[in-house]
Amino acid sequence: MKLLNILILTLIVSSAGAVPSTSESEMWINNKTWEVAFNTGNAAALTDLYSEDAVVMPPSLEILNAPDTIENYWVEQMHAGTDNFRVQTINLKVENDVIYQTAVWIATVTSNGVSTDLDGEMTNVITRQEDGSWKIKLQSWN
Repeated sequence: MKLLNILILTLIVSSAGAVPSTSESEMWINNKTWEVAFNTGNAAALTDLYSEDAVVMPPSLEILNAPDTIENYWVEQMHAGTDNFRVQTINLKVENDVIYQTAVWIATVTSNGVSTDLDGEMTNVITRQEDGSWKIKLQSWN
């Protein structure tokens, strides 16, 4: 029990100076919401994280610029065996109602019983909506 108390105190003290700003906290929540929606196969919830006028540019060089095409793209990725998607913010810049995010992503693709981890870089432009929520307006990754 004493060891557990020491570990808890160490965690509290070590994280005391690392309190994220509101925008960092919101981005962390948005990243986790995106991950959960994708990893549970909820394409509708995933698509709701994009603005109505969002543009998505995946590595396939397609330009997806309508909610139904964005949703269909993600459904195809899910059905192709992609899961365990994770996003980690590397850099974040906030200018009024716009967040510029660079991140790395990692996902697992399973095909014919063989799982392969893939990774790459991602850039997002996220805008604050009238209701105060943040939605992806532009997303590109490789």
